[in-house]
Amino acid sequence: MCGIVGYLTKDKSVSKETIEYMAEQIRHRGPDAKGTWAEPNGRVALAHRRLSIVDLSDAGAQPMCSPSGTWVISYNGEIYNHRDLRKIIDSEGWNIAWRGHSDTETLVVAIECWGFQPTLDRIRGMFAIAAWHTGDHKLFLVLQFLQLSINAQNIYAFQYIHASTNFFLVLVCDPVLVCSFK
Repeated sequence: MCGIVGYLTKDKSVSKETIEYMAEQIRHRGPDAKGTWAEPNGRVALAHRRLSIVDLSDAGAQPMCSPSGTWVISYNGEIYNHRDLRKIIDSEGWNIAWRGHSDTETLVVAIECWGFQPTLDRIRGMFAIAAWHTGDHKLFLVLQFLQLSINAQNIYAFQYIHASTNFFLVLVCDPVLVCSFK
């Protein structure tokens, strides 16, 4: 199972080394690959440790940007109906030049085409998503069908952890907020 880490800060820039260190701490979650993404101002970053299952190519690497760059996601799980969603997107005339066959790419493209909530309404699967909207400066964290939309003013870091059959989403805020999902 993949691992997701990231940070979001209002007032200060965080170094590239920080997000890389965070990703290294969850190396056991994804032995196949790692990736990082950060806004140029250093106030937002996502990192991903990958366990490749659906698309083994680099086209499934994360964090992944939408075709326009409006959305950046780091995602863990499986979207069961992603092939059907691709067909719908293509039939609606969105003119997407698909790079690979990953459900991650389907997810980020669907979010760009339909919006965040409408995409959540259409997808079926088991997943955790960290999605950053580069224009609105909003971070969306989703676990299964529970969505937390968090204003960038408060969050300082987040980490998604999966342990056994319990799912935990840990949000480090000011003040500290911890959510546990079982």
